[in-house]
Amino acid sequence: MENHYDASELILPSSYEEVVNELNNRTINEAMMDFFSPVTKTEESITELSTRIRNSGKLSFIVGRPGVGKSTFFQSLSWRKHINISSLKYFDAQSYIGKEKLYKLTEFLNQLSDEARTRKDKGPVCIIINYLENLSGLDQDIIKGFFRDLNGILRRAPLLVLWPLTEEADVQTMLSYSKAVSGTLFQKGFEQLDFPGPNKEYFCDIATKTIEAINNKQIADFNLNTNDLEDVLKKFNNEALIDQTIRLYLDMVKEHWESKNNYFKK
Repeated sequence: MENHYDASELILPSSYEEVVNELNNRTINEAMMDFFSPVTKTEESITELSTRIRNSGKLSFIVGRPGVGKSTFFQSLSWRKHINISSLKYFDAQSYIGKEKLYKLTEFLNQLSDEARTRKDKGPVCIIINYLENLSGLDQDIIKGFFRDLNGILRRAPLLVLWPLTEEADVQTMLSYSKAVSGTLFQKGFEQLDFPGPNKEYFCDIATKTIEAINNKQIADFNLNTNDLEDVLKKFNNEALIDQTIRLYLDMVKEHWESKNNYFKK
């Protein structure tokens, strides 16, 4: 018997922002719990770092290529209770320009310091700094002044500041500025945490669960099966290693579905 399905309805977001936009009335955590795959080593490091924080805070740079799932991972910190944080906050640097980014970030952290002190028995307040991957174009005195202010805030409040970056050169530049003004911003051994993204062995499962969670249907309803996802993974493995991210894999699955079902022709 011919399988009937509505090929026009497959939605497969490949980025955190796209997932958020597709949720409708569901919360981001409710949806992500259905398809999130832990990145164990990075999660263990952040758990250890957060457990060490009691009265004063720390900064850590999280380094990973675009598309490996950093934003999804950060959001997961809000429900994985063993990680020991009292709350998760985001600073969106792209809302500001030039040196205003650092001024507003300092103000944001300062405002959270009182909350962090009052809730320290539940763990540190965790802050994610989004869209501030380098400080190029800013005056060195402004950068050094920012790290001095940050050091002062962290010395008096249990804040865990996670700063995602994509380029190793930017990490080293940030470290040189920060260590020049203070030796207490970091927990030794946790200055930089590498984020490789989920293991490729979980990619097919992530694709399946993402499709089913976002569309509220089984993959078979879209004329897809496990063999399709494994075939895409084989093609994906032929890509350059630097390009092998979960975002690329999900994009390739979507392209495979479009081709298999003559989507654009229909």
